[in-house]
Amino acid sequence: MGQRPHDRLFKHIFGRPENAGGALRLMLPPALAARIRFDTLALVPGESVSERLGERRCDLLYEVQLGDRPTLLHLLFEHQSTEDRAMGLRLLRYQVAIWTSWARAHPGQKLPPVVPCVLYHGRRRWRSSTAFHDLVDLGDAPEAAEALRPHLPAFRFLIDDLSQHTDTDITTRGLPPLPALVLLILKHAGADADFATHFQDWRLLVRDVGRAPTDPDAWSAIVRYILSASDRTRVDALAQVVEAEVGPETKELIMSVADRLYDAGRVEGRVEGRVEGRVEGRVEGRVEGRREQMAKSLKYRFGVEPSAPQLARIAAADEVTLDRWSARIFTANSVAEVMADA
Repeated sequence: MGQRPHDRLFKHIFGRPENAGGALRLMLPPALAARIRFDTLALVPGESVSERLGERRCDLLYEVQLGDRPTLLHLLFEHQSTEDRAMGLRLLRYQVAIWTSWARAHPGQKLPPVVPCVLYHGRRRWRSSTAFHDLVDLGDAPEAAEALRPHLPAFRFLIDDLSQHTDTDITTRGLPPLPALVLLILKHAGADADFATHFQDWRLLVRDVGRAPTDPDAWSAIVRYILSASDRTRVDALAQVVEAEVGPETKELIMSVADRLYDAGRVEGRVEGRVEGRVEGRVEGRVEGRREQMAKSLKYRFGVEPSAPQLARIAAADEVTLDRWSARIFTANSVAEVMADA
């Protein structure tokens, strides 16, 4: 199963220790953060995570040295775009899997601490408890509840609720420019978000991202996510802001990514016909390309060549019609159903 857009952007950016370190440092209690050697922060490779967690799939798992002794601390870095009341149970399963794997590989040694950290970027405030105890029904009698508590898992997960921070709060946290920008993007993600306008407001941060050394695929990951998360963002307007603050090469990269996604007929599973402002003079050629791709996609999806009348309709279809058919192609049961009139 492919990664969701949130997952892909989160893992691409925060799967790098230089980006994750600042975000994790801010989430941890100051007394603990002061004892952690963040220069030793290392991402546990995906294949190793699979070995440790089996069928479980956490977002990111980091190892870091705690204090002067070689004490290893695991930081379990998760992200959520929606509130999950049972989050503590999922995190407990991850913790147990990590400890089980550790005990198997290091017999006789004490278990390393595993601290669960959750980055929450939902539109509303996280209201569920972060204490695992609160998931357990301890009854109505206070005396019985107190007697039960020592026999149950007891932990709280740390949560960074972006909905409770202003944009200024995020940009003044002391994070490197790239993760700060991504936190803002995650915070404002939604179908009604106009990231071209947001980027105009964040232009100084955008400029800092352009000046700072970063991985070459960061802008590609950002654009892919924005086009998946926003119906209103005009690619040309977004690219103009980036060009003014970063340079023409990055603008061309953005337009190239948008073109590839548009030619594919979808963006992260969503119809891309709403993206406006494509490069003048290329629209008609791209529509023709989409017609050809539609015919191929229908044949691949249903295993039959569209009929001559259907091919004629495809050859005459405009962008709106192609968008409508693209939206149906993965749920329809036949070529005729995809091309049925609304």
